[in-house]
Amino acid sequence: MKTIGNLLSRDLSRKIEEIIQVDQTDEQSVYSEITEYIATDSIRDQYAALLKAVAEAPTEPHESVGVWVSGFFGSGKSSFAKNFGYALENRRVLGQDFSALFKQQIRDEQVRNLLDLINTRFPTEVILFDIAKEQDTRRVTQRIAEFIYTALLRELDYAEDFDIAELEIELEAEAKLEQFIAKCKQIHSQEWRIVRKGAQRLSRASAVLHALDPVTYPAADSWAHTQRSRDAAISVSKVVHRTFELFGRRRPGKALVLVIDEVGQHVARSGDKIEDLRATIEEFGKVGRNLLKARKIPAPCWIVVTSQEKLDEVVAAIDSKRVELAKLQDRFRHRVDLAPSDIREVATRRVLAKKDDALPILRKLYSANQGALNAALRLERTSRRTAVSEDDFVQFYPYPPHYIDIGISIMSGIRLQPGAPRHFGGSNRTIIKQAYEMLVSNRTRLADCPIGTLVTLDRVYELVEGNLSNERRTDIHEISERFKGDPDKQWTLRVAKAICLLEFVRDLPRTEANIAAFLIDKVGDATPVTQVEAAIKKLYDAQFIRNTEDGWKLQTAQEKNWETEKKSLDPKPRDRNEIVRNALRSIFGEPALRTYRHKDYRTFRTGISVDGAAVGDEGDIKVSLAMAEDDSELSNRINEIRDESRQKSHENDLYWVFSLAPEIDELVAQLFASRKMVEKYDQLRAQSKITPDEATCLQDEKNFVLNYESRLRDKVTEAIERGTGMFRGVARDASSLGKNLGEIIKKFLEQIVPDLYPKLEMGSRPLHGDEPDVFLKAADLKALPQVFYVGERGLGLVTKEGSKYVPNPSADVAKEVRDYLASQHEYGNRDACLGKALENRFNGTPYGWERDVLRLVLAVLFRAGVIEVSFGGQKFDSYAEPRSREPFVNNTKFKSAIFTPIKPVDLKTLTQAVQSYEGLTGKTVDVEKNAIGTAAKQYAEAEAKEVVPIIAEAKARYLPVLAIVEEYREALANIENGSADDCVNLLAGGAASLKEGRERIRKIAECLNEKGLATLQRARLAANEMSRAFEERGQDEIAEKGKELRELLQSETFFESMAQIEKNAQEILTAYRELYEKTHAERAAQYRDAVEKIKGRKEWEQVPESMREPVLSPLASRGCAETDFPETSLACNACRAGVSQMESDIEALGGLFAKVVSEIQRLTTPPEVKIERVRVSEYFSGSFESADQVKKAVARLQDHLLKLLDEGVKIVVE
Repeated sequence: MKTIGNLLSRDLSRKIEEIIQVDQTDEQSVYSEITEYIATDSIRDQYAALLKAVAEAPTEPHESVGVWVSGFFGSGKSSFAKNFGYALENRRVLGQDFSALFKQQIRDEQVRNLLDLINTRFPTEVILFDIAKEQDTRRVTQRIAEFIYTALLRELDYAEDFDIAELEIELEAEAKLEQFIAKCKQIHSQEWRIVRKGAQRLSRASAVLHALDPVTYPAADSWAHTQRSRDAAISVSKVVHRTFELFGRRRPGKALVLVIDEVGQHVARSGDKIEDLRATIEEFGKVGRNLLKARKIPAPCWIVVTSQEKLDEVVAAIDSKRVELAKLQDRFRHRVDLAPSDIREVATRRVLAKKDDALPILRKLYSANQGALNAALRLERTSRRTAVSEDDFVQFYPYPPHYIDIGISIMSGIRLQPGAPRHFGGSNRTIIKQAYEMLVSNRTRLADCPIGTLVTLDRVYELVEGNLSNERRTDIHEISERFKGDPDKQWTLRVAKAICLLEFVRDLPRTEANIAAFLIDKVGDATPVTQVEAAIKKLYDAQFIRNTEDGWKLQTAQEKNWETEKKSLDPKPRDRNEIVRNALRSIFGEPALRTYRHKDYRTFRTGISVDGAAVGDEGDIKVSLAMAEDDSELSNRINEIRDESRQKSHENDLYWVFSLAPEIDELVAQLFASRKMVEKYDQLRAQSKITPDEATCLQDEKNFVLNYESRLRDKVTEAIERGTGMFRGVARDASSLGKNLGEIIKKFLEQIVPDLYPKLEMGSRPLHGDEPDVFLKAADLKALPQVFYVGERGLGLVTKEGSKYVPNPSADVAKEVRDYLASQHEYGNRDACLGKALENRFNGTPYGWERDVLRLVLAVLFRAGVIEVSFGGQKFDSYAEPRSREPFVNNTKFKSAIFTPIKPVDLKTLTQAVQSYEGLTGKTVDVEKNAIGTAAKQYAEAEAKEVVPIIAEAKARYLPVLAIVEEYREALANIENGSADDCVNLLAGGAASLKEGRERIRKIAECLNEKGLATLQRARLAANEMSRAFEERGQDEIAEKGKELRELLQSETFFESMAQIEKNAQEILTAYRELYEKTHAERAAQYRDAVEKIKGRKEWEQVPESMREPVLSPLASRGCAETDFPETSLACNACRAGVSQMESDIEALGGLFAKVVSEIQRLTTPPEVKIERVRVSEYFSGSFESADQVKKAVARLQDHLLKLLDEGVKIVVE
């Protein structure tokens, strides 16, 4: 045995048909199909289960009569359904029973027994049809029941036109059909079977009916006319009932089975169609069950359908709440799914089965090459199994075992191409046919190849090329022409063909290694990765392929345009620099490179700069990156940097010198172009100006950007790892520092930091951050953390003097800070003493101290009394003040605080301050600045609390003392907010003013007690309303006292004149009371007399009792008899009349008296008597200078009165 063909048991001259069609009835074809049918164990079990259900159904009627047969493209589902139907009917095929042929191929005792039982007990007829072929292209939608009815009518030899069929059914029921058929031939000279298919079938049938029954059909077109206006719609229920009726009429005693191919494709993604299918199966089940119980049919009507997807997958793809999966599954209780494992077994048994004497040859070949073969065929980044066992090798040779599944994926993908043949890959014979053609096709002829040759993917391409799209075939042809003269053309073309087919395999990345694994020509050969990589480069450079997230692919026309546009985009130097900077920013942004911990002392942030420009955040330690364009310039660049680093101005600068490899420059260009394409087409997509192909390219390009960024980062990292560090003229090669960038930078900084920060260890200790707060609050300094004391981990900030622990401002770390503050203060450099400036100073070289250490040192200096702190507009020099601690515990306030050295207060000033304090408070205090300051603040705080209510009361009473009180409060505030120095100086020089202010406040407070407020109330009453009464009456002595009293009350020192105020007020009050009581008594007497006069008039007795009080009211109300006059009141509580009011009442008495008299006369005079009031003043107005004038006035009055009397008028004189 030398060739592959010699190994195979199959006669390769026997051709294999590619497509199985359920409605193919040619007996030779059917015979070939069944005799070459391969049944796996799984298929046998599926047949047995279905036949058992069919056999039991007549005795156990149910409604679940649907069978769902599913399987991928090429799984054999159509063959399964067709064979099942033929076996149930037991058709004759080339003179043999199909059941016998079927049982011979299945070779299963259970299947044989069940099939014999069915064939014997209830003969069956099967109607098979492909639903796609039944589709009426003129109709948008057709119901499944209509397809079934059409197939039934055709099978039972009725017309397929529903109207004509109805006519036949009706005539047959009336026993007139044969007469109709004979009359048709007589009239139209054609057989009825021909006439009923023609375009004039309605008119000709109508003419025949007219001839047979002219009474019912008086005209030749009578019947046709009625049909044109008739609704031809047919319901599911009618179809089902007609099916059983007609089948029982023309196939009496037989059971019916329907086999419908490609139903899954018909109902795909249509809720209406899947619901229609459910209703149809349900109606067949329900009606069949009732008929079976009534013994009107021998068995239920089974409906077998095929689909590419499982039933639940079909339903899941439909976005409709109307579809209920549970109900649908109940109608299709019997479900068959054909797995890929079936087609693998079928293919090997039908085509690749080996002769017995070939087995040792293949086993030997496998044994000799097992390791190399498995290594060569291994696929990366996929879950597909590629390991080859000995049995698999023998079974599938010359195919690698996993090629069958790959082939299935390729065929499925090809079938889904736009415009692909619908039936391509539609049965299990697709893969089988391919295996056969691989052996015998003139393009592959693998049967003639020597043993050891393997199937490769480019050979598969030769067999399926005709099924590919024109665009793909054109691409391969152009590649062939493009590399015609290339010595490596064969590999370039093979790789292109492999890529073309692998694009149809979704779960397999098209990497160089995977493509090479499909192009191994011979068992034992290594994977041709080198050849594949070279071919891919050529194809890419020629713009035939492009790399995507899923790997390499042939470019479409749009993708080629995309690549052309992309390659026209070149970065400018500025663009290149920015891309490299971003890569460096990403590299040094990693946590391992972003910080460096030097021993246990300090964590430094690293900062990177390129050509003096920072890349990312600034760090504590700055490393300047210097790049050379290539290796040839690197040596010169190192020398330049060495010279620069030796200069005094750069003695603290760190450098890292490296060169950029050419591939970095290429990656930069690719990344720039990709980003530009993404930027442009993202904008177009946002404006809906992008095609679907461009959208795909855009997504791929975004993946490229990520890939380029990652690769660029890796390449730049590698370049840095090959670089050289430089510090103060000393070079350090990366290879001597570490293996990776993290190790290299860490070792580099480890060597540099001691020289860069020589005083680091002096002031760097691990702290918790709360040490300043703990220190400033501590009453005793002997129990602080170890860092405060002298020792290995201590800073010596607290020392022992005698038996007492005290702050140590002379500790090395404290002296550094103290000396710096003193020098800056001496120069008048106030800003240098800011917390932020101090942090920058001591965080930098040569210290490198962290902020927490600096805050702690400053806290010690503050408590030691050698510095003061200012912030928020206040100055503090005493640690006992709680607010003074804020800059030491709050970072924000620390940065804005100013720390300055202070000059000690002399003993004389301290003594004066103590004496002043004792004079103010009567208390003693130590002759110590902080003690005095604390005592003074406590005093000021207590005084301020007393001042607050005085201010409130003064404002409420409108007292003119606010300026005095506020001045005192401000003095107290200066003490409260001042430093200890301020307090001492204020007490030493300003105690007298404090004492004076306090005395004034005491007097003001006395004015505001109950007695003082009462005095002020009386004084204000006397000074204003009462004294003005005397001014109006010209009583100057009392009026002058009122003026004097007002001036005293308006003075801001009125509290000094309270005795005089009280004296003046009392004199005015007394005088006013006398005036008031006199006027009050006079008014009362006159009005009482007037009342008595009224009562003495004779008319008074005639006034009704009820009217007397109202009549006297104007007089009686003003005759207040008793005086109810409080001391602090202006009027009598009873009548509320002031002095002026009472004087007015006295003057008005005459007029009021006349009105009362007039009212009495009105009340007592009969209605018919006219009353007229005569005012005497009208006759005696003005002045009289002579007796004659008086006589004339009297005469006029007399004449007027006499005239009124003559007229009978009653006169009332006013």
